[in-house]
Amino acid sequence: GYFKSLSQRKNNSSKTDIWVNIGPFETYKNGTNTPISHQANVYSIDQSSLNTDLLICGTESGGVYKTLDKANTWELISADAPFCNGITAVAIHPLDDDVFFIGGNKRLYKTDDAGSSWNEILYLDGSVNEIKFDPEDADHIYLASSKGLYETLNGGTSFNNIYTDQVWDLDYHPSNSNIVYMLKSNPTLKKSEFFRSADNGLSWNLVTNGWYSPEVLSEAGESGGKIGVSIDEPNFVYVALVGSSKANDNGWIGIYKSIDAGVNWTLPSGQIGGPYNIVNTMPWNAAAYGSGYHQGFYNFDFEVSPNDADLMWFGTIRLNESSNGAQSYVSIGAANSTRL
Repeated sequence: GYFKSLSQRKNNSSKTDIWVNIGPFETYKNGTNTPISHQANVYSIDQSSLNTDLLICGTESGGVYKTLDKANTWELISADAPFCNGITAVAIHPLDDDVFFIGGNKRLYKTDDAGSSWNEILYLDGSVNEIKFDPEDADHIYLASSKGLYETLNGGTSFNNIYTDQVWDLDYHPSNSNIVYMLKSNPTLKKSEFFRSADNGLSWNLVTNGWYSPEVLSEAGESGGKIGVSIDEPNFVYVALVGSSKANDNGWIGIYKSIDAGVNWTLPSGQIGGPYNIVNTMPWNAAAYGSGYHQGFYNFDFEVSPNDADLMWFGTIRLNESSNGAQSYVSIGAANSTRL
């Protein structure tokens, strides 16, 4: 419950446990290096697997930024690029730090020279939600997008559109790349569905045992979700879902958990959505202000610690943390939060 989570967080926290803005701070007029006042919200970020000092991020204002010193300083690398709106996904090639992929302007772009030049390689007419490399074959790449699931087997030269319903997220089993997880929209049933592949994406199976279904279909709404895995417990899978299962859920459904690589599911908190209590009294709405205002998938993300499969963070209008495998969670950043 909440008090166990509170105790664990105190044990895990240092006395200097504070948040510091590390940028990027400057935004620029489209197509130039001229500073202009604009929102600097970061939509997407990735870190090199070859050099942990190298990161890139995509912003709401459309800029792609790069750092070579682990976020102490940032450089705009998209001033001459053709994209100009929100960059919803970025990825650094796992074997080549000069190759980046970014999703923006309803397209997928690629650079082979660390951002000096960019080429459009796919027109989706929709947003890219995730760019995921096969751990065993870097030429095999999935795009989870608002226009479905895309796959390339040749590093981006050509793509196949496997599904056309929105795919919110895709992830691999941490130690077995044959097992792949996908979260896909079902507009008719007003929910996100979990699919599992045991053959590296050649075939996909819908998983239903213990999985979420809306409590009142006529009042339900689907906003999406994110998948989380951890090498600490490779067979653990979490899915954080946003949306509504019934009236007054106000954007929050919950975090589902599997301990057998996505075959069976439970809801550790024991409750879908509301009714709610105040922040940090379980259960409370992790996705909305007290007024019920929330932003759905727009600013949503979810990550599980690679060192502790019970520890996870999910960002909505605030940053939330669970340290007990999604049984409970606390608010640790932004609106209505309590620092512990």
